[in-house]
Amino acid sequence: MTYPKVGTLKLNNKDYLIVSTEDFKSLDTNLIVRGLAIPPLNKITIGYLIRQHRLLAGQTQSELGKRLGIGQKHIDKIENNKIKRPSDSLLRKTIEEFGSNFEDGLKLIGINLKY
Repeated sequence: MTYPKVGTLKLNNKDYLIVSTEDFKSLDTNLIVRGLAIPPLNKITIGYLIRQHRLLAGQTQSELGKRLGIGQKHIDKIENNKIKRPSDSLLRKTIEEFGSNFEDGLKLIGINLKY
């Protein structure tokens, strides 16, 4: 089966496809989506998404926690999947912090927040 490419990117001597969100759902290889290298879809967690976006933003767990109104330990628990599903209100604050890339990541793993 072939997938329509939007583009390609070479990273660490590996070629990555850049595909639309819909195309990505059926692949199980590492891809780059909007500049973020992500593992196969079945391995992505909310904690993984938050950690990657936090690191891309150059923030510590403490800094992100302050911006979201929670403690560093809470961020750590989320990032390490001890809290598997943060509240919708916390996810909305995280979307406000990181923007549409984070929201797109949530949609990829089946989380569509209602506003």
